[in-house]
Order: sequence, then structure tokens, then C-alpha cells
Amino acid sequence: MGFGWRTACLVLLPLPVALFAIFARITFPSVVSDEQGRIPLRKLLKEKWFLGAMVAIFLGGATELGMAQWLPAYAESALGFPQWISGVGLLLFSVAMAAGRMVVGAFGTRLNPFHTMAWGCGSSVILFLAGSFLPIYLLALTACVLVGFTGSCLWPTNAGSRGWVAGIHNLHVGLAVSSLASLLMLPLVFVLGRLAQPSRLC
Repeated sequence: MGFGWRTACLVLLPLPVALFAIFARITFPSVVSDEQGRIPLRKLLKEKWFLGAMVAIFLGGATELGMAQWLPAYAESALGFPQWISGVGLLLFSVAMAAGRMVVGAFGTRLNPFHTMAWGCGSSVILFLAGSFLPIYLLALTACVLVGFTGSCLWPTNAGSRGWVAGIHNLHVGLAVSSLASLLMLPLVFVLGRLAQPSRLC
């Protein structure tokens, strides 16, 4: 609307303030069970499952934040959309991410978490490549937006590496590099699923 970034930030300021007020009234359940107690960090660092889960979280974050960081610039510079559509694309990406988290959360324990993450990884790889190389730019932008949904069940980019690749080639190839995070996470999810005990699925 031509107000500038400073004004946009001030207009959006009530949102995090409202979130702070809401979260301040919420009491979260304890993450430590009475039977097991708190596990020492040294013991956790010796568990392969824990280390694998930490790598998976990093790759999930790389998938999510990689698209979020690059989507507006990619839509405007590489796909040729006007600035306002690039901004709307990022907004829709965020909405898709929120929707995905709500859908997965609504199903709860009825979904196998490892199957869900495997589906999210595979779908994200396909959508990243579609967003990078589809010749119909509207479909490419749509694919980028949908990564918000498929990547929502994965979680926290090595954005510097994407910028380096984009500098050598172009933004299409730079964005495609982002699919590596989901691609690397996919076999890790299957390994974690095999190593997981039933109690860890709760």
C-alpha cells in the first residue's frame, strides 16, 4: 500500500503483543515424567535416536525457513511477479504452514509421526523442484506456497549456501538446493522410525 516497512512493522505490532498476553495466561504441562525423571544431558548425547532427532529438527527448519526467506525475492526477481504478489505469496505460505500444523495436530496420535514426516519430506522435495523449474510461473509460485503445508510438520537454514549457489547460477537453482534438506531428512525419518520405542511415539 506504499506505507513503507517501518509503518508495516508498527501496524503488525499488536499481533505479537496479543500473543504475549495470551501465552502469559497459559500453563504448560511438565515435559518430565514422574517415573523417568529428568535425563542428564550427557546421557542424551550418547543416544543415537536423540542425535538423529536433532539433525532431523535442523533439516526440518532448513526446509521451512529456506522457502520463507527466499520466496518474496524469488517470486519477484526470478518469476517476474510484482512486489505485492510476492508479499501475498509469503502470506499464503505462512497460512498454509499454520493450516498444516493444525491439520496434523487435529489428528494427534491417530497418525504415525514418522509416516507423516516422511510424507512431508517427499512432498516438499517435489514442490521445491516444481517451484524452481515449472515453466508456468503461476504454478511455480503455487508450488512454493504449498511447501508451507508439506513442510509444516517438519521443524527447526543454511541460507548462505543457497545464496552462494544462486550467485553462481540463478535463483531457480538456488531455490532447488533447498530441496536437499528434505531429501536428506527423508531417510533419517525412516531410521528414527525403526529405532523408536513405542513410548517415544506418545
